[in-house]
This record gives sequence, structure tokens and C-alpha cells, in this order.
Amino acid sequence: MRRAQNSKNKREHGNSTRKPRVYDKVLVRLQPSSDAIAGVTGKFIGPFEGPYVIDTLKPLSTIEGCDSNIKIKRVI
Repeated sequence: MRRAQNSKNKREHGNSTRKPRVYDKVLVRLQPSSDAIAGVTGKFIGPFEGPYVIDTLKPLSTIEGCDSNIKIKRVI
């Protein structure tokens, strides 16, 4: 009975307890899209972009970050 309850809790709440903090480095998951003119298919494009440094944390899982090299602001 206890195992079933643990499985249910993981499905409902996820199994990640990581809380992002300001100045943490994060990667952003991309949706791969093909570019036929350049000859690139979606399966050869990397799944992540970054690293970005977290500037501010906002409510509703919104994070503002900036690129560590170019200093471009982006909502992550």
C-alpha cells in the first residue's frame, strides 16, 4: 500500500526537489526545427540552448535570465 502511495505522489508532484536560485546557470530546452535550405534536419540540432544565468525569479514558474557571453535578457 505504501509503494502505491509513493508512486502516486511522484506522478502528481514530480520527483524533482530542485529550486532555482538567482545566479544559477540553467539550460533551456529547445524544440528542434528543420531548416531545409541550410540542409539541417531537426534530429541534428542540439536539444538545449545556454547556459543562461538567472537574474530574477518571478511567480508562476517564470525566470528571467541572461546569456553569460552576450548579456541578452530572456524569459526562461
